Amino acid sequence: EKLNSSLFGQTIAQSETLEVVNSFLSEPGSSQLVQVLVLVGWTGTGKTHLSNLVASSAPVPSNVHRIAGSTIALYQHGLIQELPVMIQRSCGHSVVLFDDISDNSAVVSKLQNFILALQSETEGKGNGTLVIVSTSSGGHIINRFLLERLQSGALDEDGGSIGGGNINTALKSLNGDIIRNHLESQNFELPLVSFLQGYSVPHKVIPFLPMTREAVRACIHAELRENGATLNTREVAKIMDQIPFFSQQFPIFSKIGCKKVSAKVMLALRMKDNAHPEL
Repeated sequence: EKLNSSLFGQTIAQSETLEVVNSFLSEPGSSQLVQVLVLVGWTGTGKTHLSNLVASSAPVPSNVHRIAGSTIALYQHGLIQELPVMIQRSCGHSVVLFDDISDNSAVVSKLQNFILALQSETEGKGNGTLVIVSTSSGGHIINRFLLERLQSGALDEDGGSIGGGNINTALKSLNGDIIRNHLESQNFELPLVSFLQGYSVPHKVIPFLPMTREAVRACIHAELRENGATLNTREVAKIMDQIPFFSQQFPIFSKIGCKKVSAKVMLALRMKDNAHPEL
């Protein structure tokens, strides 16, 4: 329910994440020690938000651990070394979030060592750890792929032309496998993926799509509902005019995410209040 009301334009990521998470968390006696999700997409597409929603549903809040990717590169992150032992001693499933991971080799190496440590903690068997890694690496490939697909007038599953005029139909014809196959065809190596494959660590790459104009409007209206406020059609259109879209020839995808869109909504509301203080 939270995903439906606060994550917009990410039907693939939503359905695939729910499937993996529900399967992993529903069996407390599972022998699977680690399940890794690699969330891939452009900045602002909702990867961190989805990670936080998954973490909020964890049965034991104290078993949720968050580590920002930027802190791993700056210094020797002690928590990464301590976490396997902490997880081994905990009751129930654990969730570890690594937010905004770069393809820096030192960072990736630390994550690899962490996952290997979890895999070797046989005494913790049966608890299980869900590791969610988000990265913007590869996001530009996904964006370019979608633009080219739309501009070339790709065909939907029924063989009908979708061209540039029916964006929703084009996106509905996509699935996670199509995008993952494209990433592989570009010989682009996502952080951790080859390592996870080599060590047979259960994992899934979850693609995030750039936000369409429809998704941006949904963000605007969600922020208005959250604040118990309203804006008329003209005022919403004015906010939409402030959103940068790409590409220049085919401006259909937003360069920013809901967080920055929400900030523009709040600014519009403050300006409206200042213009009508008696209201």
